[in-house]
Amino acid sequence: KHVLCEKPLATTLADARRMIDAARTARRFLAVNLIMRYDPLNQAVARILEAGLFGAPLHAFFETYAGDTPLGPGHWFWKPEISGGIFIEHGVHFFDLFRMWFGPGEVEAAQQSERPAGGIIDQVHCTVRYGSVLLANFYHGFHQSSRMESQEARIVCERGTIRLFEWVPTRIEIDLLANYPDLDAVRSLVPHAEVEEVARFDGGEREILARHKSFPADGRFRIRGNAGMSKQE
Repeated sequence: KHVLCEKPLATTLADARRMIDAARTARRFLAVNLIMRYDPLNQAVARILEAGLFGAPLHAFFETYAGDTPLGPGHWFWKPEISGGIFIEHGVHFFDLFRMWFGPGEVEAAQQSERPAGGIIDQVHCTVRYGSVLLANFYHGFHQSSRMESQEARIVCERGTIRLFEWVPTRIEIDLLANYPDLDAVRSLVPHAEVEEVARFDGGEREILARHKSFPADGRFRIRGNAGMSKQE
């Protein structure tokens, strides 16, 4: 049979390679249902970055302050031998998403924090380098009331910033220096886009200087959009 797995494919690299070898030997498909690639806002960001409408990406992060209300002290989530730990059980979504946006990455450093009592690791953080310039930070903390949890992804580029909210993003906010044709191109890629002109530039103000380079911009714009559906949808 072909196999579609929940994430992660496995909790160890050795087990994952055994599964891949078995699939190749049997000449069958083996895939992981990494849902973030199908979110319309994540896809919009991929198209914006591919078009180069923000200049080069310089820094990015994903932060989740997740609720642990349903995760009692004995829950399997806290047991690395079962879940693989937070980076593997939860973080795979965002490692894969950033790979879709930026290509392969390499972990430069990683840390974790343990609760004072109980031996539970509830915070993990790492820095990943993509290419020669972009550094990205991933933080996952499972320590909030479920009523207070929040998530944000942010990409800082030469000409603006992209922000996505919720771990399956349902809304997007963009802050952008652009000329009007590039603004129209970005707006066409963002679902349900609403544009606010924050500032208009004329004459010599149109030349924007950053990173020892210049580019023309007609103004500074904020664009807000949404997925047009709930997180569950």
